[in-house]
Amino acid sequence: DGFSDVVATSGARLVGASKDPSSGFSTALEGLIGFSPIAPALDRPVMLVGPPGSGKPSVAAKLVRRAAAANVDAMPVVADFDATNGHTQLAAYLRRDVEEIESCLTPDDLMFSLNRIESQSLPHVIDTPPINPTDREDMDRLRDLINLVDAEPVLVISAEGHPMDLEDNVKAFAELGIRRCIITKLDVVRRRGGVLFAIANAKLNLSHLALTPFIGGGLIPATSNRLARILLEDAPGAEILKGAA
Repeated sequence: DGFSDVVATSGARLVGASKDPSSGFSTALEGLIGFSPIAPALDRPVMLVGPPGSGKPSVAAKLVRRAAAANVDAMPVVADFDATNGHTQLAAYLRRDVEEIESCLTPDDLMFSLNRIESQSLPHVIDTPPINPTDREDMDRLRDLINLVDAEPVLVISAEGHPMDLEDNVKAFAELGIRRCIITKLDVVRRRGGVLFAIANAKLNLSHLALTPFIGGGLIPATSNRLARILLEDAPGAEILKGAA
């Protein structure tokens, strides 16, 4: 409630003569949330982390597709430590043969694959196993993986869930040194403030917003203006999705 009050009060003061609520809302959000989209060319390798059900495989596919649109051949890598055949799902999303997806069953396998990929100077996106942020052993394993792999860990978090659970979960990931996040499933929830409060409270930068389940679109670079218009539902879908991967 406090977060809502701050945004509403600040935004109301900033609307001014234009009477455009999205402009005031946008400026209010800028004071509470940082925005830092991931470069389409994937200048630094990205390792997606997050809790179960957050949609990491689809985000990985969208980032690879986004890189391809920028004429960059990004390599998808799956750290399949829980042996759930995650590379099969990612191959389906990307419409590729399963053999084209790097699947690593152990951390040693992962490091071997990454060393080979890096020797070829290929940008890459790593999809990691789901992590339970309330499980200390899970978080310890993730901390070790972050320290082992030379890639930026980016949190993928669903907009679904109780605000207090979202706050606890995002904070737990932020404590591992994660600085950027991607919000998914914004298209299936109406109460979107909880995840934004969690991100603001954990002082994470928002990179992208996932607005559709389709791999060919819906992952848009996060800006305060876009976020304001999404929250206010004040723009046509085509306009909001402009620049989506």
